[in-house]
Amino acid sequence: MSDLSFCLFSREEAIHWLEHPDHPSLLRGVVSIGDPDSAPPAILANLTCPILRLAFLDRYDSGSAAGVIGPSSVHLLKLEEFARILHPRSGTTLVHCDSGRSRGPSVGWILACFLAGPGSEAPLLNHILAQRPGAGLNPWLITLAQRQFQRFDFTTPALKQFKHGVRR
Repeated sequence: MSDLSFCLFSREEAIHWLEHPDHPSLLRGVVSIGDPDSAPPAILANLTCPILRLAFLDRYDSGSAAGVIGPSSVHLLKLEEFARILHPRSGTTLVHCDSGRSRGPSVGWILACFLAGPGSEAPLLNHILAQRPGAGLNPWLITLAQRQFQRFDFTTPALKQFKHGVRR
């Protein structure tokens, strides 16, 4: 896990971190997650590392029927491809969503697992969630990831985080 350096932030924390580079690490890549109608932080345009923008809601609700999207298998395929791009690179991977509480930790965990390979799920989940006290996982993303990438066991460690199991 030592070669898997991740920073998980809210949108505002990510902007602050990038504007005040008092950190010694180079960026391996950035995953910027936001709502479908939001723009990524402008500061990302100044970066030279690979950047993936994912736009989806943190939940499924009545808005989904009106064309507003929640997480989908397309987002996970983009994340898997991004892991292939990041694999030969070194440095810190920055992942942010609006609040840093659900989408960011979930995407960060899945991406870390793609980079480390099957069998890394439980220790990586502990590593990721330790960075964001009070954060949780997005149950829809985890359910989709398990269905789509069966070589991984996302369900077992995730169930330990959910009080009532994975919501469907």
